[in-house]
Amino acid sequence: MAYVGSQADKMNDAIVGMNELLNDMPRADKLLQTAKESMKQDIETERITNDGIIFSYLAAQKLGLNTDIRKQVYESIDKMNFDEVKKFHEENLAHKPYTYCIVASEKKISMDDLKKYGDVKKLTLEEIFGY
Repeated sequence: MAYVGSQADKMNDAIVGMNELLNDMPRADKLLQTAKESMKQDIETERITNDGIIFSYLAAQKLGLNTDIRKQVYESIDKMNFDEVKKFHEENLAHKPYTYCIVASEKKISMDDLKKYGDVKKLTLEEIFGY
């Protein structure tokens, strides 16, 4: 899932920009290093307590694991490099079909512009918000 917020008149530019990021991941070694450090810190400080213990155990069992997957993730973080992330991106994210959700006033966007990206389905407020 990805998100971009913009003014209605910038919608086309926002979609084009997001598609560029989704299809061609820019090389950012410093950001990758920061993300890796953040992931490790999250794992180091996360505590599973109370009911979470049994739910974590059952979730691991459903995946066919008999250990906490966070251990494997933690041990593999430092070994991960940009080329591996790029390969994953190319195989799993790039050039795949996307579903866009545009929340805007009909008066401020063009349906013809939206149709350039595929079929358009307009939802009611009740369908979106339940009232």
